[in-house]
Amino acid sequence: MSEYIGVIGVITGSIGTATGIIALIRIYRKEKPNLKIEKVESSHNFTHNPSEKTHINFWAKFHVSNLGDRGTRINDIILSFRVDSKDYILKKQDFFRVPSVGLSAKIEKSIWLEAHDSSYFQVQFIQEYDSTEKEQIDCNFKIIHTHGSKYAKITSVLTTEHNL
Repeated sequence: MSEYIGVIGVITGSIGTATGIIALIRIYRKEKPNLKIEKVESSHNFTHNPSEKTHINFWAKFHVSNLGDRGTRINDIILSFRVDSKDYILKKQDFFRVPSVGLSAKIEKSIWLEAHDSSYFQVQFIQEYDSTEKEQIDCNFKIIHTHGSKYAKITSVLTTEHNL
């Protein structure tokens, strides 16, 4: 009889341990950052200098929300696009926090985004450019944060000045 009770105890203990581990895995999987890109705007222009090559300048403004239960740090943004069968891959220069009315922009190397919070920020990209100048360029943005990456696609529009 005591062996029977011992076997039941081992089985019950094993079931309890397994249930606890499964619960922890579910909590860990659920409680993490969950970035949602609410809005992206992008514009570009070209700079010409007789002594240098042509450069393309991009400005992109993002509104990103963290719907998850953990904060995360946005470390980088990569822009990729293709013109005239040539692939371009650009890394952001800096983050610019979009200020409240009347305040100047704050330059940052990364953006911390708390759980259940959102942020507006802007980034700039500059690259030598030797393709056809386009009025519209289909852009792919990869937002790299502490716990993974998020992607956004948008068409950048040619502008005569930086106006985001």
